[in-house]
Amino acid sequence: EGVDGVGAIELLGGSGAAAGLLQDIGSSGALVGCTAKFAVAFPCVYHYIGAIRHLAWDNRPELLENTDVEKASIALFGSSLLIS
Repeated sequence: EGVDGVGAIELLGGSGAAAGLLQDIGSSGALVGCTAKFAVAFPCVYHYIGAIRHLAWDNRPELLENTDVEKASIALFGSSLLIS
């Protein structure tokens, strides 16, 4: 997990090593910075919207049909890309 990675960086690199790494990523240019932000944002958004979808299925099981599930999966992926 991400928290484990930050903890390992701090333990191995010393106090402030994780903050320094994030500053280095941020100053590496727009492409690297935007890619790093997207790599964090997309999984968070995808799982959050997926949880909302499952909550809707729990409350309205009639929405849980094969064709509707496939459409919902495509919408989930597309909306996660758009929001991220």
